[in-house]
Amino acid sequence: MGYSNIRDIIAGLRSVNEDEQEAAGRELRELRKRGLSFEEGQQLLRAAAEQYPAPHPSSRDSAQDLLYTVIAKPLPGYIPLIIELFPRFTEKVKVLALRLLAGLEDRDAAVAYMDILREHAQTGGVPELVTGSLSKKPRHPDVFFPELLEYTSNPKLALRVCSLCLDYFEAGLLDPTTLSPWLPSILGVYTERKNKLFPAQRSEGVAWMWEDKYLEPRFETDILLDLLGYFPGPEVEAELRLALKYRDPLLQCFAIVSRLRLGNDVEPHYLEEVAASPETRGLLYDLLADLGKLSLYPERFRTQEALAESRMVRWLTFPTELNRVPDEIELMKVIPFDTGMPDGLLDYYVFRFRTHPPHWAAKDGWMAGVAGPYRRDEAPTTRSYGHTFSDFAAWDSRAPEEHVRRIREIMKS
Repeated sequence: MGYSNIRDIIAGLRSVNEDEQEAAGRELRELRKRGLSFEEGQQLLRAAAEQYPAPHPSSRDSAQDLLYTVIAKPLPGYIPLIIELFPRFTEKVKVLALRLLAGLEDRDAAVAYMDILREHAQTGGVPELVTGSLSKKPRHPDVFFPELLEYTSNPKLALRVCSLCLDYFEAGLLDPTTLSPWLPSILGVYTERKNKLFPAQRSEGVAWMWEDKYLEPRFETDILLDLLGYFPGPEVEAELRLALKYRDPLLQCFAIVSRLRLGNDVEPHYLEEVAASPETRGLLYDLLADLGKLSLYPERFRTQEALAESRMVRWLTFPTELNRVPDEIELMKVIPFDTGMPDGLLDYYVFRFRTHPPHWAAKDGWMAGVAGPYRRDEAPTTRSYGHTFSDFAAWDSRAPEEHVRRIREIMKS
């Protein structure tokens, strides 16, 4: 495919005829599979800065489609052109352009990323911070920090800035002493969410933690509590001590871990409360292990049964599953499986669970789920071997062994 073909694709995307738009979109997807030359990528980048007819409801935005094609094979040579064109991109295309820069490991891409923020963020020209690749593989810390923390004053960017800062701390790339001037800003981001969450705490039930208005600030706040654990000082210590009073075990969990990371003591009853929750039990176990403080983990929950229940519940909280903790869960049977290998026996933990109205699954009553398998010679452990699952079959529709057999078939397929 040469320049003329790309010109034809762009002309098709500009057409008001839906059939021509869709045909051009198909050609573009074929081009993406084949791969672009550098010159073709430049052409598509320039075209992505233009205006196109509103797409058919079943189609993607044409300018986005052009950027997706470039992202399939990002090249450092695109960096100057992205800087030049960025103000002309739509918001959706700007997000993809930042994603392209974040995906390049070159230092020049990091510098360009910050140049764009410096030029456009404070005037609202950056719709959101895109950090995917930077979060997974933190790099060039001196380019991003501490300057990136200046954008904690921007409500659209603040949480993602804090999340990326946490990723860089966890990778051992940041020194808290150099970031301490920005601690008041980080505390401000946390306080905004704390003021929403503290009044919403309840002493009974679990459904309240999964209500829409609570859920987003909940997961944002666990990131912020985790981040505070890298900043020593009396202001942070006071906030983390207060955070132990949350009734939400996820927030308590990160308050505990951050206090311990900073060298502060935590009363045992707080660890008991977090370990008592199936949602946070395994998380607490792993975080304490990472800190070298597993000896603090409550003894009565240091069993494979308790950790398997936690794994089952965490799986059920995925948005594609129950999207919350079940109201009730019970271990019904442990099914051993002999691999015939030196690893020895594996154990499957078979549970039944249910939710209460008004949750959509309440009408289905008790349902079956399987956690594991776990190597018996590793117990207790949070490490399972990939078959934790539920097909939401009625508990009494099969024997426990049949539920395990069915789950094994599903996972193998």
